[in-house]
Amino acid sequence: MKAIPTTHAQALMASIEASLRASGQYLANCEAADSARVQEVRSAGRRVGRILGWSVRTIVSPPAPDSTVNVSVVVMKSTPLHEELMRIRDRKAMQRVINRFNTGLYS
Repeated sequence: MKAIPTTHAQALMASIEASLRASGQYLANCEAADSARVQEVRSAGRRVGRILGWSVRTIVSPPAPDSTVNVSVVVMKSTPLHEELMRIRDRKAMQRVINRFNTGLYS
């Protein structure tokens, strides 16, 4: 069975979706002068949010000294199941840090 070829937009959306599902955010670094790329990332992020049924916000940072901007897509509100999963991941990450302190890795 042949793989279905994906367009650049589909690949970007898949990348954004994977990142939003895993961490609740997606970050792209773009050239400040490349307004088409910035708009493409923002549009894809909003589309992924609509597909998932999640409320997302896109944010563009001010230009950095190297003439780049960060384009962020952040989950503001998702499904209750996803929100619980993120809370569990946060608790596990915090527990790992606490355990490292207790075992002396940070002393």
